[in-house]
Amino acid sequence: MPASHAPDLAGPPPRSPPAIVAIFVSVGVAATILYFVLASSTSVILQVSPSISSVVAYLLSAVFSYCGHKYLSFTSSGAHTIEAPRFVVTTTLGLLIAYLLPLAAERMGLPHFVAYAAVCLVVPMVNFVLLKRWVFRIGNSPHEAVFAGGSTGRLLAWGLVISCVAFVIQLTMWPINPDTSWLITVIERMRAGDRLYVDVIELNPPSSIWLYWVPVLLSRPIGLLPESVVYAYTLLICLGGVAMTGWIIRSGNLITGRALAQAMALMLVSAALLVGNSFSERDHIGAVLLTPLIALTAWRGSGSAGLAPRHWLAAGFAGGVIALVKPYYAVVVFAAATYVVVRRRDIGLFLLPEFLIAGGMSVAYMAVFYLAYPIYFEELLPILRETYMAFSWPLDLLAVLAAPLLVIPVVYGIFARSGGRSIFGDLLLICAGAACIPYFTQGKGWAYHTYPAVYLGSVAVIVAACKLVFDRPGPAVRLPKLAEIAGLTLMALVAAHWRFFPDHAASRDLATAVRGQTSSPTVGMLGGDIAAGHPLARMLGGRWIEPYCSDWIAIFALRLEDEALRQGDGERAGYFKDMLNRYLAGKRERLTEAPPEILIVDRGDRLVRMMLAEHGFDRLLANYAMTGADKELEVYRLANPTVVEPHDMAVQDGIVTLLRVRLMRPPFFKSVEVAG
Repeated sequence: MPASHAPDLAGPPPRSPPAIVAIFVSVGVAATILYFVLASSTSVILQVSPSISSVVAYLLSAVFSYCGHKYLSFTSSGAHTIEAPRFVVTTTLGLLIAYLLPLAAERMGLPHFVAYAAVCLVVPMVNFVLLKRWVFRIGNSPHEAVFAGGSTGRLLAWGLVISCVAFVIQLTMWPINPDTSWLITVIERMRAGDRLYVDVIELNPPSSIWLYWVPVLLSRPIGLLPESVVYAYTLLICLGGVAMTGWIIRSGNLITGRALAQAMALMLVSAALLVGNSFSERDHIGAVLLTPLIALTAWRGSGSAGLAPRHWLAAGFAGGVIALVKPYYAVVVFAAATYVVVRRRDIGLFLLPEFLIAGGMSVAYMAVFYLAYPIYFEELLPILRETYMAFSWPLDLLAVLAAPLLVIPVVYGIFARSGGRSIFGDLLLICAGAACIPYFTQGKGWAYHTYPAVYLGSVAVIVAACKLVFDRPGPAVRLPKLAEIAGLTLMALVAAHWRFFPDHAASRDLATAVRGQTSSPTVGMLGGDIAAGHPLARMLGGRWIEPYCSDWIAIFALRLEDEALRQGDGERAGYFKDMLNRYLAGKRERLTEAPPEILIVDRGDRLVRMMLAEHGFDRLLANYAMTGADKELEVYRLANPTVVEPHDMAVQDGIVTLLRVRLMRPPFFKSVEVAG
């Protein structure tokens, strides 16, 4: 009797990667042909509109694509309830990329065929990675991690996918923020020969400019817009900061298992996507680079062994950046150092090498700054003290604007009590609280001033949630509990980030309409808000000829005059009124001598209404014709462009042009004169 053969339970042998790619491409091509046939036949046979037939054909071809990839490309035996929703997410992401890439190419000034070629390359690559690593991965279950595995290559792949998506969304959803746009303009002016703090006046120390110098410098030889290169540069910083944080976390065993991969992915989403219109702000970059130092401090506090010089060198240099771009944030580094000193009961830990590196960077920078730009300390800083730095919003208003951040410690506390607490999470929350101090110290209430507190607090919530779900003993978290944790995490992140989402810049339609009527025009502005002129001036393709970003001296003088009047201090009010009048007289004279081809007018600004009604700027505006408006922001074009003077005449006197006259200080101000 012949021997019977046992059934083969091992399944088909695994296919080689080239075979998988070939089948993947074949299924994709077949789905495309099916879509074309169905769309054409449905429109003719059923006599429906092309849009309806296209939708029906797309849905049917998507079903075919799902089945083809599940059973042919990846031979998955996973449950439809898990894989079908993931397939829908992947398909939606592909559509989003296909929609946004042409918009991104347009913003970067690239030809349309480049965008279409990018769609043909990027979308299949993203789909293949997601389908293979996520949608049809063998062993899918409701409790598995979204970003499975912890190998360096796999984490890097996910990081690149998230970064690419973030790059496209940031480039298309939000124009570059006003501060970064202005700093790009400053760098271009310096490259053209203008002197910093003399011909072009930036309020901040030079580290703010040095931070963007390399990407702006690279933009010209590679033929891309500086904004695009700055976006990519900022994303690389985000990716590097998160990767360095994950490296230190893994080395110090602060988070173990699958929780690390999930935490790193969500940290990158927070750093690159949720930041919204504050993307590429100095506060944004500094906060992301500060996280490795906080992770290293948590490692120190835990007492774990294995720490090597490469760890404290990397964390020290990265963490020192935030104090360079904003000295206020040195308090966060001090808070982290204090934590490890108290926890280990050793005051000598203030002299740990990472803290010495961060502090040494700040001291060396200030020395170089003073030697390179003494004019900042001697002439500009006294003006800043009297205007920009002297004004702040009421404390109660600042507290109201920051109130949504309270959701972070509340949610973290909920997770901590359930088992999500860690030394890293605790330290992040402490540092987030310390980062609120500069927000209240600066007193301007601007959203990006809260970003370090928001980011560090968000990472604390992310770490706690991931530890609670993926790094715990016992059975996996049940779906109801998983949904609760995900919901609380999402609520905390959205509530903390909501102020970064609105786009306050002028509309692109306005910029397109005006740009079609001019070619590389000179641009000036009437208004005290930097956001009125930037990035609009760059969106117009214009050359900013003002020596400063806005009429900030005038707007703060006006606010401080109002404040002095409310306090009954007539002498102080008179001083600021005199400062306002002298500044506006100098500006009117300068714009009359060298009128810009394009003049941006912020009608919603009380200062501008005063300039037009009381200071003679209405006569200047009479030489212009309106070319476009966006709500209260108006753009005017000079009626006779031949009268425009060379750029140098508008800014030749530097600080003297800024003020035009010597500002005499009354007794309640420090006696420092401005050269006249």
